[in-house]
Amino acid sequence: MPVVTDFMNELQSPETLFRHFHVTISGGGGPAPANGQAAVRRFKVIDGQDTAPGFTSGFSGLLRKKKDRPVVKVRIIAGIPAGVPLADEFDAFYIPMVQTSDVGTGHSHYTLPTVLGPGQPNLMITSQLSGCSFGIGSDAVGATLVTHVQPNSALGRGMGKAGFRQRVTDLKNVVDNSFHTFEDKFYYQKHYKYYASVMGKLVNGTWKFYLQSNITGATNTVRSMKVI
Repeated sequence: MPVVTDFMNELQSPETLFRHFHVTISGGGGPAPANGQAAVRRFKVIDGQDTAPGFTSGFSGLLRKKKDRPVVKVRIIAGIPAGVPLADEFDAFYIPMVQTSDVGTGHSHYTLPTVLGPGQPNLMITSQLSGCSFGIGSDAVGATLVTHVQPNSALGRGMGKAGFRQRVTDLKNVVDNSFHTFEDKFYYQKHYKYYASVMGKLVNGTWKFYLQSNITGATNTVRSMKVI
């Protein structure tokens, strides 16, 4: 499984990883857990047996050249991690996708430790973004806090573009005003147009977050990569 091995070799550099692979993230589901520290979950890396045209950087990027990137699927494994991960597995703090209504009930925002305990991973991962926002901020004591919120699909239904704008405004208000201190976010139409994969890594006591904008489906494409 050379593709999976290559992926695992670059796992500790999400920025490089998102440049070299088309990544889709799936799994999770169920009720959103209450606010608190993000749970550690285990993920399996699967060779998608396909390639996707991806952006290039430097002079090639200026010429808008593309290069085929291996398609890799990352899927959450059900249950609490036990033992040492296999060669095609890794552990990370998991941030579930929640609804705007979950924010008001305290089931949406999760803390990422900046000092790791024994066996805790230095990576974070969340489910695929498709119209959602991934918000970053802090709580009242300055702890790193993140959330992945889906827009309210019932809002403005049947109203066309006006309904879309209503959902966008509602999601912005919910995310931006849900932290003690709001810092930044990845969001639809600015950082990605179709789908996005997001990972985080603890670097010298500070979490950095990386987004890959992609198209997933009949025509896989890696469009761009962003860092906060």
